[in-house]
Amino acid sequence: MGAGAQEESKGLVVFRPIDIEDWLGDHETLKNELFLASGDGIGLANINPLEAIAGKCNVVCTLKDKRNPQPSAKDIENADYIFYRTFDVLNHTISDTIDGNIAGIEVKFLFNKIVQISADIPRLDAVGKEETESVVAGKDKKKRNRNLLQI
Repeated sequence: MGAGAQEESKGLVVFRPIDIEDWLGDHETLKNELFLASGDGIGLANINPLEAIAGKCNVVCTLKDKRNPQPSAKDIENADYIFYRTFDVLNHTISDTIDGNIAGIEVKFLFNKIVQISADIPRLDAVGKEETESVVAGKDKKKRNRNLLQI
């Protein structure tokens, strides 16, 4: 990058229930629930300067989908936020299914990740505190930082 050029990061947008309360209708929400933006239109993704990214948090996907490795009860308890639904920014609808991609990003990059901790023990990635726990994308005290929605 040249002098004065600014580094940027593309990120998918997430909404808190209060952000979309006009469209929630009878849908009940959890206190730490986020809705992943989907569909087409304004509000799907943002380009931000890197210095605008304040910090990272634990976000766990609890969607019951065969493509999504399911988090443990401990993972969910340790999560700052969870998501399992989307908010279509064009149609203003809520869905509990996620198609093959959102804003050109394959959903496999949005779902919980499985990593190998040792040669024969698969684990979910990054929240847990003990070697025997499953963990999901986020950060833990071991500083394995990952932001689930940063792309």
